[in-house]
Amino acid sequence: MEDFVNFIKRTNSFEKENFELDEKYFTPIESLKQKIKEDNTFKDFYGDTVVFALPNEIKEKISRVIDFIYSEAPECFAKRFPDKTLHMTLHDLVNSENLNKIQADITKNKKQVELIKKQSKIPNYDIQMKTNNIINMVNTSLVFAIQPCTQEDYKHLMELYNIFEEVKKLPYPFTPHITLAYYNINGFDEKAAKKLSKSVTKLNQDSLNKFEFCVSTKELIYQTFRNMEEYFDIIAF
Repeated sequence: MEDFVNFIKRTNSFEKENFELDEKYFTPIESLKQKIKEDNTFKDFYGDTVVFALPNEIKEKISRVIDFIYSEAPECFAKRFPDKTLHMTLHDLVNSENLNKIQADITKNKKQVELIKKQSKIPNYDIQMKTNNIINMVNTSLVFAIQPCTQEDYKHLMELYNIFEEVKKLPYPFTPHITLAYYNINGFDEKAAKKLSKSVTKLNQDSLNKFEFCVSTKELIYQTFRNMEEYFDIIAF
């Protein structure tokens, strides 16, 4: 497991205050077409995941940030998703445009998660997190990068993460974040990219956007989804 020092070093290497998009005409990653239609509404996209529900006051803070980016550069984004869906993902599981393709996997995952709950494998943790910067997440979305506040918080977070690695092992390192918006599926021009860069850098420099909050295993939930604005609580811990 990546230790706390290396986790902070890795995430800080790309979670920069100064927000820049490299391309003159920004084109989102091709795989975003699985989630977003050409008219920038949400496609049917199925799967399951384990998330922390966020405190209402944190949702309100995040919502104000989303309001700002949509008011500053609306042409850069797909449809806004409802504030009620804001969450911090602990562990992704499976997903696909084709529900039939993954239905057996979802059924298997659900049984494993039920067993985790039955066996009381989830400790009672309150984990203190802090916002870092708003960043471009692999040309898919704009996200609020977040980090555990202490080594102990990181230890607890990774203990939980590793429980769900036994359900579905992921091929990439854990980078905690809160998704703010998906990019316009058709991309956007240099003028819009510069406007977005300026607006996000401004947000990152604002001390009001540097805050701490608590995620709790009492608010840890196994969910399924049918698109990026419709999530269903299945198992609460």
